[in-house]
Amino acid sequence: MRRRRHEFETAKNNPFRGFNRSLPTFRSEGSAFVDSSLHDSDFYVRFGQEVKRLREQRQLTQEDLSRTVPIDRGYLSEVEAGKRRVSLYLAHQIAHALERSLDDLLSGEAGDE
Repeated sequence: MRRRRHEFETAKNNPFRGFNRSLPTFRSEGSAFVDSSLHDSDFYVRFGQEVKRLREQRQLTQEDLSRTVPIDRGYLSEVEAGKRRVSLYLAHQIAHALERSLDDLLSGEAGDE
């Protein structure tokens, strides 16, 4: 028997019970990329610049990377321009496609290997 949504939300075994929707902001100490003075838009612009830098370093086109991730090429273009907010899942997929850790990608310390 399927439970209705409201039944699940009030059930004692609900794994999300007490989950706070306003999540804390995590900042990495000493990171040039994650800075408490940055606004959200600045964060996404810098993230996009790092994605573009690494993509070009690997001599990949937007089309190549968008097929690997997979996302639309136009969407990737907007990510690189800092016009799109990227989910944690998508950021992880992009980092994996660029053969970097998500931490390296977010910190801007991916290096020039």
